[in-house]
Amino acid sequence: MKKNILDLSDSKSKPNLSLGVKIKKIQSRDKNSIKKRRSLGARPKMPKKKKIKSIRERINQANFSDKTDVNGLWNKREGHTNFDRKPVNKGKFISLLIIFLFILVGATIAGWYFFGNKELSGDGVSVEIKTNDQVVSGEGLELKIKYLNKERVKIKNLELRLNYPDGFHYISSEPKAMTLSSNVWKLDDLKSDESGEIVLKVQVIGALGDVLKLAGALSYQPANFNSGFESNFEKDIIIEGELLELSMEAPEEIGNDNRITYHINYKNISDQPLENFRLRMEYPETFSIIETEGEAELYDENIWLLNKIGVDDPKNLDLKGFFDLERVSSSTISAILEIKSLTPEIPLLNEKNPNWYEYKRVEKTIQLLDIAANLKVLINGEYQDSAINWGDELNYEVDYKNNSDRALENVSLEMRLDSEYINWETLSDDFNGFLDEGSQTIVWDKRVIPSLAKLEANQEGKIYFRISVRDLVAEFLDKEEHKIESEVKLRAENLIADPEEEVINSNLVINRINSAIEFETIARYYDDFGQEVGSGPLPPVVGETTSYQIVWNIKSLINDLNNILIKTTLPPGIEWGQGITADEQNLIFNTDTRQVVWQIDNLMANQESVAKFNILVTPEEGQVDQILTLTNTTMFLAHDDYSKGKINLNSNYLTTELKGDQKATGNGKVIDLGLE
Repeated sequence: MKKNILDLSDSKSKPNLSLGVKIKKIQSRDKNSIKKRRSLGARPKMPKKKKIKSIRERINQANFSDKTDVNGLWNKREGHTNFDRKPVNKGKFISLLIIFLFILVGATIAGWYFFGNKELSGDGVSVEIKTNDQVVSGEGLELKIKYLNKERVKIKNLELRLNYPDGFHYISSEPKAMTLSSNVWKLDDLKSDESGEIVLKVQVIGALGDVLKLAGALSYQPANFNSGFESNFEKDIIIEGELLELSMEAPEEIGNDNRITYHINYKNISDQPLENFRLRMEYPETFSIIETEGEAELYDENIWLLNKIGVDDPKNLDLKGFFDLERVSSSTISAILEIKSLTPEIPLLNEKNPNWYEYKRVEKTIQLLDIAANLKVLINGEYQDSAINWGDELNYEVDYKNNSDRALENVSLEMRLDSEYINWETLSDDFNGFLDEGSQTIVWDKRVIPSLAKLEANQEGKIYFRISVRDLVAEFLDKEEHKIESEVKLRAENLIADPEEEVINSNLVINRINSAIEFETIARYYDDFGQEVGSGPLPPVVGETTSYQIVWNIKSLINDLNNILIKTTLPPGIEWGQGITADEQNLIFNTDTRQVVWQIDNLMANQESVAKFNILVTPEEGQVDQILTLTNTTMFLAHDDYSKGKINLNSNYLTTELKGDQKATGNGKVIDLGLE
């Protein structure tokens, strides 16, 4: 059977299918002739394509005389009109693309598991903490954190992170931690079955029986893999013992008497002496500490060093103070035992780590009582303790008020001044109370204040009087206490606040008397033996330099002093020479401020201390017949250990008149010799 084929042998008769021309000649050939022609390697030559401007032009040039299926040439899909193409569905295309990407990712992961991950065992990395499970609070603890690569491949990017529980304090580690919080380590790579170790030292603090949970994680990455893994671990540490016991005793209520004593007890229950503890107090602004008793050493305003504490040796510290009754209703005071950090010295600073950690805390809350009468005494405007001086005038104010819901009848107020240092002859009482010097009391009742016959509910009043402190005399020097205690008592017939005594007490005010000070400042040309301690002409001469010696002499007659400061300023034209003091004390001259300053840390009672320095004077012509000022006013400042008060004294300025220097008398004025 013959087939109709296109005759491609004649180039002139070659149809251009792209133009859609009509086929003019059809030859019939058998299969043998075709095979023969192919065997000879003959290849038909195709005509050159003509350049057609557009597809529409190609279609217009096509000459389809027969019933050729034009749609089959362009698009074999049914339902399309001739030469029209259906637009692409973009949404369907994007969906197919996403599905393809998911398949690609899945194939990648599957490929890694089947081909690239065949060496992972799945055992991961094990972490173990070796240490004592029990520890005494405050002591150091060493932990060994061991980690092992149990995979069959090398692991890298190892990072170990710890979460310290409260009470865990970092001391050191090997290798060193990489962060300021000292809880992260960057570790070396590990081969299969290779292990590593971190030796960590910490200080553990907690209450007896506490369980401290140390948790952590080790992250790593297997070789030839981009994802990381993590092994978690934890360890429980139990507080089995303590080094020191702490307790505090205090009243739970407070009335008009705002004076309170807190008894703090501590005891070493370890098997060795302790010297790394201190006590810190936390109290509200309404409370003021006035004195402490005990072996603890005051370090700061509210911190006491406990120093060396022997084994099984009970100690105590008594803190005495008072509350501000105007503002206190309910107040809590805390005694906090702190232990010193075991962190070693800081090499760069060459000083010990100043960190202290809270070891134990006890608290006491005090309530303000609801009492029948409010009663308060103020001295010089203060109801709290304060320091006074010999010879001072004391201004008293007594405030009283009926706080009950009924009238108080036949009220009397009794003021007690318990001291031998009161000068009763100076008493000035605006209300003419009854004085009893034997009992050192002043009494006011309805005879002098009629309203006290019946003090109505919420009724209040005030009493004022003045009295002076005696001057210091020799017989007082050997006394152990130099103070005045002041307190008021209120009595009434129908008072039920205290049925047994039928009395209400006010606050107690204790005024301690500052030490008397001998403070002498003198200028000399000759000393007490007539020897020259100055130099140059005397009297001073215009244009010539004269040197004088300034002497400061201080002595505390009764109490020890601390933080002593003596200072003066040199006037213009007066120059600094040189100075000496006893016991290598600090005597300096500030060239900017022109101040001469003498500092003494501590001065014992009855101990004398002296400083001497020279100054230089070169008078000018305009100063002839004048007495020159050598130093301005000299100021003395000190803190009294007994009274807790500040002492502030001033001495007059010194001149070339040299008062007290008998040999130099009459040689203070500047002269001019008239020599040229």
